[in-house]
Amino acid sequence: MKKILSLILAVGMIICIIPVNVLAAGNPYESVRFLTYDDEGKDGVIAAKRNDYINNEGNLAIGGLGAGEFVVFKNFDFGGHALNKLVINGYGPNDTKINVKLKKSETNIVNLATEAPIYTSGSWANNVRKESTISLNNVVVDGIYDLIFEFYGAINLIDFQFFCEYAPIA
Repeated sequence: MKKILSLILAVGMIICIIPVNVLAAGNPYESVRFLTYDDEGKDGVIAAKRNDYINNEGNLAIGGLGAGEFVVFKNFDFGGHALNKLVINGYGPNDTKINVKLKKSETNIVNLATEAPIYTSGSWANNVRKESTISLNNVVVDGIYDLIFEFYGAINLIDFQFFCEYAPIA
């Protein structure tokens, strides 16, 4: 370990890649299934939870999300982490967009991503997982927030995961 650390320091640049699934449950670096959400709704109004879907690969997903609809993960624990990437897996007939917000209170809302592109497999029949990567511009989020995903068009979503990959100034 000391040799690796010495080598990194000798190069003069440290790259932070946080390992996946190493930290405690609820941590933003773990993959999270969309089916574990707490609330959903349309145009700001909470509604009943919807049915789940299984794609061709056997992945469970929340389905039929359309324009103006949202899902909420309540009390999502971000700790004090730097985040700069969000990966979302889903499928559907057309590419669409998504907003990602953090809500601490009615007056404390942080936009992590606005109208971020989500790429899909091209049809409901070819419902194979497609990965979309959203840049978050090195946001440092600390504490517990309600995590909100707002949708612009039809899509089924399987899971999401936050990442920290950056090179700090030496």
